[in-house]
Amino acid sequence: MLQKIFQTLEKLIPARWRWVFQHKGFKRYSANVSWLLFGQIFSAAVSFIVGIFVARQLGPASYGLLNYVISFITLFGFIASLGVYDIVKRELIGRNQVGTNKLLGTGWILCFIGSLLAIACLAITLFIIRQDSITSRLILLFSLIFIFQSFTVIDLFFQAQVRSSLSAMAQIGGTLVRSMGLIICLLVHWPLVYLVFAYLLGSVANQLLLIRYYHRYYGSWLGWQPEVRLAKKIISQSWPLILSSASLVIYARLDQILVRNMTGDMASGFYAVAVKLSEIWYFIPTLIVAALFPALVAARQSDIALYRQRLKRLIVFFLSLSVVLAAALSLLSRLIVTRLFGAEYLPAVPAMLVYNWTAVGFFMAVILNNYFIIETKTKLNFMVNGLAAAVNIGLNIILIRRYGIVGAAWATIGSYAVLLAVGYLSIKLSKKYVTTNAAVA
Repeated sequence: MLQKIFQTLEKLIPARWRWVFQHKGFKRYSANVSWLLFGQIFSAAVSFIVGIFVARQLGPASYGLLNYVISFITLFGFIASLGVYDIVKRELIGRNQVGTNKLLGTGWILCFIGSLLAIACLAITLFIIRQDSITSRLILLFSLIFIFQSFTVIDLFFQAQVRSSLSAMAQIGGTLVRSMGLIICLLVHWPLVYLVFAYLLGSVANQLLLIRYYHRYYGSWLGWQPEVRLAKKIISQSWPLILSSASLVIYARLDQILVRNMTGDMASGFYAVAVKLSEIWYFIPTLIVAALFPALVAARQSDIALYRQRLKRLIVFFLSLSVVLAAALSLLSRLIVTRLFGAEYLPAVPAMLVYNWTAVGFFMAVILNNYFIIETKTKLNFMVNGLAAAVNIGLNIILIRRYGIVGAAWATIGSYAVLLAVGYLSIKLSKKYVTTNAAVA
C-alpha cells in the first residue's frame, strides 16, 4: 500500500526532480522511507491537532508554561543519550547476531546511565537557578521520560535493519496514547501536572511497543550482552557528539527558555505557537536522511564518487524544498494562526514570519551533521555546532531584550547561518581527505 502511495507521489513531482525517486539507492530504501514518513506524518498530524486543542484550552500563559517545561527538559536530552545513538546506529549495519546483542546491550546500559545523569544534572540546575515550586515540580516529573526512552536503541536497530515499519507502528501507538491522555485531562479540566503524566504515558507506550516488536521478530531483549570494552569504545567516539548535541539543543531550544525568563509566560506562549507552526516541516529531512543513512554509509565504504554524488543531490533537493516550504508558510502565517489557534495568538505572527526561514538552515544542518558522523569527524562536528551555539546564546540575550520574540527568531537564523558557513568551509578543507580515502578504498 505504502509503495503505491510513493509511486503516485512520484507522478506528482516535476520531471526534473524525479531523479530522487528513480535513483537506485532511493528505490532500494523507498519502503523504509515510506514507513518512516507514514509514521512521522501520522504522529505529527495527530500531535499538531491535539496541540492546537491544548493551546486553545490552556490559553497563552499556561501554554507558555507547558512549553517552557518541555523545552527545559529538552536541554538535558544530550546527557541522557550520551551521544551514542548515531554511533550505535552506524555500527549496527552489517553486524551478526552476536555483535548486535553486544551492541544493543551496551547501548541500552549507556542510555540508562545517561538518563540518571540527566535527571541528576537537571535537579542540580533547578536548585541553583531557583525556579518557582510549581515549575520545578513539573520539570522534575517530566524528567522521568529520560528513563523510559533508554530503549530507543531498539528503534535504531529497526532502522539499521531497514525495518522502519516496526518503528513507525510503535511511534503511532505512543502518539495515540499520549494524545488521548491529553484530551481527557483537558476535558475534565485537570491541572498541568496531569498533562505531564499524559506525556510520560505516551513515552511508556512507545517503548513497550518497541520491546514487543523486538521480542516477536528477534528474540528477548534479555539476551543482550553489555560489554565494558565496547562501552569504552563507543564513549571514546561519542563524547564529541555529546557536546555537539548540547550545542544543537542550545540553538534549538534555548530561545524558548530565555523568552519565558526575560519576557514572561504570555510571550512564551506566543513564541511557542510561532515555533510549532514554523517547525511543522522539520520531520521531513530528518526522516529521509535517517532512512537513507544505510545507503550513504554503504556508498562511502564502496564507491566514494557515488557517495559524493548522493550528498550533492540531496543538498540541492533539500535546499529547494525548504525554500518553497518556508515561502508558502510565510504567505499563510496570519491566516493559519487565526484559524487554528484563534485571534488571541495573533501576536505570534511577526515572530513566525522570521522563524519560518529557519527551515532552510535546519534542512541543511541535518545533512551536515550526518556527513560528519559518516566521516567519523565527531570532533569537528562539535566545534562547528559549538561555535553556532555560542553565537546563538549571545544573539538571544541581545535581541530578545531589544526585540522580544522576534529577536529570538532572528537569533536562531543567525546561529544557523554561522553553522552552515563554518560547516561548508570545513567540508571544502576536507576534500583532500575524502579524495585520499577514495584512493585507498
